[in-house]
Amino acid sequence: MNEWASAPRVGIVHDNTERSMDPWVKELWIEALTGGEYPEGRYYLRQEIDGHSFYDPLGVLTGVAVEHKITTWERVREDNLWFTPGGAPNRISQTVYEWANFKGMHPSQVCPLEWANSLHPIWRLSDHYRLPFEQIADLLARQY
Repeated sequence: MNEWASAPRVGIVHDNTERSMDPWVKELWIEALTGGEYPEGRYYLRQEIDGHSFYDPLGVLTGVAVEHKITTWERVREDNLWFTPGGAPNRISQTVYEWANFKGMHPSQVCPLEWANSLHPIWRLSDHYRLPFEQIADLLARQY
């Protein structure tokens, strides 16, 4: 079913659409979220503060893609924000989206997860509800 054919819940995420991603990429992502290599950050894929990088959940996925030579990190001018070619500091690139083989979701609402009886894009769970990586990884493992 086309994600735009169903009624939206909590923004423009649609609940009657089957969502999926590549199982191998999902496992790599969960390992990275729980492995402690990526310090938790908010709002940006990767932000540098006092010489240390912090990542949101999609930044962790992007970091995994960089590790597998799917894409590269680029720095935004003098800002301490990072992005990948074709992406933005707060949005994954089409290259990472396609590598993860996301299906059933709009690129601006990547990886919606059911939490607290509502469907939310992963960035909202991290940025607004401040769910820790461990909890997000658990939701990913159970829902994808």
